Amino acid sequence: MIESPAETFSSQSVRSKGKPLVLVVEGNPQMNRSICEALGHEFRTEIAFDGCDGLRKAIELQPDLILADLMMPQQSGAELVRDLREHVQFSHVPIIFLTAKADGELRVQLLREGAHDCLTKPFSAEELRARVGNLVTLKRARDDLREAKAAAESANQELRAFGYSVSHDLRAPLRGMAGFSQALLDDYSDQLDGQGRDYLQRIQAAASRMNEIIDGLLQLSRVSLAEVGRECIDLSQLAQSVVEELGRREPERRVEAIVAGDLVTYGDVPLLRLVLQNLIGNAWKFTRRTEGARIEIGSAERDGRTAFFVRDNGVGFDTRYADKLFTPFQRLHRADEFPGSGIGLATAHRIIVRHAGRAWAEGVPGAGATFWFELPSIAQARAA
Repeated sequence: MIESPAETFSSQSVRSKGKPLVLVVEGNPQMNRSICEALGHEFRTEIAFDGCDGLRKAIELQPDLILADLMMPQQSGAELVRDLREHVQFSHVPIIFLTAKADGELRVQLLREGAHDCLTKPFSAEELRARVGNLVTLKRARDDLREAKAAAESANQELRAFGYSVSHDLRAPLRGMAGFSQALLDDYSDQLDGQGRDYLQRIQAAASRMNEIIDGLLQLSRVSLAEVGRECIDLSQLAQSVVEELGRREPERRVEAIVAGDLVTYGDVPLLRLVLQNLIGNAWKFTRRTEGARIEIGSAERDGRTAFFVRDNGVGFDTRYADKLFTPFQRLHRADEFPGSGIGLATAHRIIVRHAGRAWAEGVPGAGATFWFELPSIAQARAA
């Protein structure tokens, strides 16, 4: 025997919230009792015998689903639905009409007025349980989504508040440390020995380092909260503009930068520009001590999919520790060798994940590194 959806109604949602509550609004006591008996094993039931009583109990009990007879004394089922829809809390509660009329036009009219389904009397207990089970499952899934969305919005608000606190409350003492240490160096340098001046310079360097970390954290939090746009992007043009910007900052550097043409993807322009700034900037930094520095930005087929890459011939790294690269504050090189906050690659990784893509890295110590990332194809992104 094949089980109906209601008979297999044992999802995590039901286990955590208890049996769903069904309000049966039916003027015929015998029919009311028969419906409750049919649903009693899988659902909790409450009864009402007219629309007015049904509206009062619905407001009081907040059921998961309402079964309403079309023809009832005092207030019809259709009038009950119209009254229910005036209350915001019932906008997502499914309603099934019970009617003795096998009238197609009537069913369409009832569905337009807010019903989710119609059952024509007489109906089987199996059909009743199946229809109720399907609608309650869908309703509780939507409830879970709304709760998750509300929790995410609350978490985002807390994250924004944290970002504001970091930006304002932590920067003030840092500015004081940097400013007063510089004042000591400017005004009292002749009264300090070499060790004293070294201590003050260390304080300034630590304040500057902390300021960089704060900037990185704020950027990481903004990336986590930003809306992800979707448009066709010329990655070649973006990459070329990043390379030119780095060249203007350090005109004394001689770096051979090769950007492949026709690198096209679909996503958020500002966010993916930030990805390229971090990846190309990373390659720029780690080729600083390399004679004949070379950076290549291109694409290749990997496992049947197009992957973009940023490759350099810099200091490289041990691939065994590649997972650390995308974790905030994890570094494979000492800060005094190659300065940085340890957040740039984590930010790039988070942006790619938010685009439903993936990123990974390959490297050899002393022989350079390659950072790969995949993004959904244009067709996949548009479908999503």
